[in-house]
Amino acid sequence: MSEDLIFKPLDKNDLKFISEVYNFFILNSTSTYHVKPLFEKDMSDYFMLNSDLVDGFIIVLNENKIGFCLLKPYNKKKEGYNFTYEITIYIKKNYQSKGIGKQAVMYLENLAKKRKIHIIIAGICTENDASIKLFERCGYQKCGFFKEVGYKFNKWLDNVYYQKVLDNQN
Repeated sequence: MSEDLIFKPLDKNDLKFISEVYNFFILNSTSTYHVKPLFEKDMSDYFMLNSDLVDGFIIVLNENKIGFCLLKPYNKKKEGYNFTYEITIYIKKNYQSKGIGKQAVMYLENLAKKRKIHIIIAGICTENDASIKLFERCGYQKCGFFKEVGYKFNKWLDNVYYQKVLDNQN
């Protein structure tokens, strides 16, 4: 499967696809704490797609768009965080648990190393066992836990944070 997997840079024409994928997760999961679907016009702002600091890709398998992934600044408003980035991966449900998420993580990590990014952070709802296992398998370490920080589907949700140090240079 991996030889047919392509990471195509995002462009404005992909906003409809991103919206469809993300809105599925909004309505059907706790992968995001959004509770109402977002419009296409909101996607660009929410994922900071107009920023040169964001690397976004459509994940394509056998010419079919199956998901998207992003590497974006953790906090672009504070310069001290310039070398800390956040990873985001959303894959259509019928393509999950096939190793595609791991390939997306590896692809974004390689890109981050080229950009001299020091740390990548992943924020995950504790109900999302598959994402937690994915990042643990990829060498990420648990670095934070926030109890009941989200509320969705009539229940409180906990969030866990994982990080991976890509280099040890100052």
